[in-house]
Amino acid sequence: MGVFSLLHGSQLRCRHDAERELLEQSCAAFNENSVGDAELLGFYPQERPEVLSGSSKPSADPDRMFESLLHLRAGVTALRRRLPDAAWEVALDDVAVEWSEERGYELPGLEDLV
Repeated sequence: MGVFSLLHGSQLRCRHDAERELLEQSCAAFNENSVGDAELLGFYPQERPEVLSGSSKPSADPDRMFESLLHLRAGVTALRRRLPDAAWEVALDDVAVEWSEERGYELPGLEDLV
């Protein structure tokens, strides 16, 4: 399973440093509870600080992969809810992950695999 891109290119624009700090704090809290050997959630260095992008990978351990995907989905949902007015794109292996205001990012059937 490949990369779960949490923010894509120029799609998330932070209006000020406080918004970026809020998201970085959310990532740090998320990473404290990471599952297995999943890659930590974080942002790439940016030439334009108002634009954020980043990625993470689920655990490569077959016994923890789906659990780590659920955890990752919860993390990017929490990030989006912190800055709901930003333009967000989330993808799993280049396939867009759908957003629901009620449930957050959805990966249908994932809960059934855990």
